[in-house]
Amino acid sequence: MSHAIEPDRLASDWHGAVTVRHHDVHHASTEAAAADHVRSIPQGQNMTTYYDGPDLHATVFEALRAAGRDVNNIDSDELAGMDEFHALGRAGTLALAKLANITPGQAVLDVGAGIGGPARALARHYGVHVTAVEPTERFASLARTLTGRAGLSYSVTVVHTDGSLLPFRDASFDLAWTQAVWQSVEDKRTLAHEIRRVLAPSGRLAMFETVGDGRELQFPVPWADGPQDSFLPTEAELKAVLQDGGLRVEKWLTGQQAQDALGSAAGDKELMTTGLPGIGLNLLMPDYAERMAGLARNVEHGRIGLLLAVLSPTGCQTSAVIDPPSADRSRHLWHS
Repeated sequence: MSHAIEPDRLASDWHGAVTVRHHDVHHASTEAAAADHVRSIPQGQNMTTYYDGPDLHATVFEALRAAGRDVNNIDSDELAGMDEFHALGRAGTLALAKLANITPGQAVLDVGAGIGGPARALARHYGVHVTAVEPTERFASLARTLTGRAGLSYSVTVVHTDGSLLPFRDASFDLAWTQAVWQSVEDKRTLAHEIRRVLAPSGRLAMFETVGDGRELQFPVPWADGPQDSFLPTEAELKAVLQDGGLRVEKWLTGQQAQDALGSAAGDKELMTTGLPGIGLNLLMPDYAERMAGLARNVEHGRIGLLLAVLSPTGCQTSAVIDPPSADRSRHLWHS
């Protein structure tokens, strides 16, 4: 199911990014209400409950059944409205894949993979092998199930672990990948060093992230209830952390350059999709409309913006040997 979005729907100040899926953010309440016929995350939960809350399988499967779909035989592209858990959904993934020049057969590490949407998209449409790392157990569990029922387990391995201590050997991956991750990470220095460590000498880090202007945000936002939950970096802060971690900038797109890249991806008639109606972020995110409205306010006031970037390793960085994972993961995690 492909639904290209006309590039001119992306406003110059990236208001289009806060739609996340099908509609303008001003329709967020309407979209959430339209999904009331299926079970969704109860409203009023805080972000601790959001990350540590109940298993999500029943919620997602009930929505799929309500849409007339077989939960044992899932079309991964139909999940794009829910599992592309970042600004602009599938368009953000396509834009980053193009910027990173992904090629078939590469070993990709998706850090902070959520429920696995981008990992499945990369495996299915670009022919890469993805190791999807996710620290939230219930997200990792759902990612593993959806990947299996979409027939992509051979190409995507889900690992429940933290990006600050990756259980992989040095130089294991051709590409590291993050989307909407760094604003939730307090210890960015350790994450940057770990990503650098597991990248091959010719590898790269591809990032589609949100950055701030240094002012406090208006809360709530999709990733945080308040400042105690949010670690949104400025552009300069993020670049400094990455460079200190042994990574050099190859491509760094913000403002209009980022908008142009995202607009081009949104117009891709072959790969762009908004997913199946009724399968959206409201199934996963508590207080969905309120958080999306908060995001829109911060965009309107210029407190946050989007960044697309590609970086490559500098120098030589090694660490102590880490014990290998179980044998059933080995084909994805280790190069011969």
